Amino acid sequence: MRVRVAPAALAATVLAITAPLAATAAAAPAADRAEFVVDTTSDAVDADPSDGRCRTASGACSLRAAVMAANARPGSTITLPPAITGSRSRPTPGCS
Repeated sequence: MRVRVAPAALAATVLAITAPLAATAAAAPAADRAEFVVDTTSDAVDADPSDGRCRTASGACSLRAAVMAANARPGSTITLPPAITGSRSRPTPGCS
């Protein structure tokens, strides 16, 4: 015996099941998101990773501290200004 399901009923069932999941995923409050701007090339840790701010012991925002702070606030963005991301070159061994 075969059971036939109308496409509309199937779509309604799938929507009823997945709608709460989509709402939960999209519910990350914008207040929890932040933008962290790296302002130093030092490799210092975040003084307090749980406070959601990017501050090392010296008050700067290193890349390591920004990653630690962003991990505490999902959906956050880390910005590297051009002064930090400027081109750097390393000599390649064996090349002259």
